Amino acid sequence: MHTPAAAAQAQPGDIAPAAPAPVGSPCTGVCKMDAATGWCLGCARSIDEIASWSRLDDPAKRAVWALLPARQAQLRTLHGELPPPPPRSTR
Repeated sequence: MHTPAAAAQAQPGDIAPAAPAPVGSPCTGVCKMDAATGWCLGCARSIDEIASWSRLDDPAKRAVWALLPARQAQLRTLHGELPPPPPRSTR
């Protein structure tokens, strides 16, 4: 008998769902703090957010990411165009 509960069980040959990708860092490599706001001119994180990034779980990282667009807009209002990230090495 085929029931919804039986259909939900893994079967031989089933492919497991992919694990969610880890949340990446917003670091751009600029790493210059704005004295007025306390945010990095490159990524718009605070020094505490930068320092704790590797210890944050993914929901906490997503919460920081959600703050960044408004912060970046505020930094652009204060400073105009923000500094571009440094060139990446091709090695």
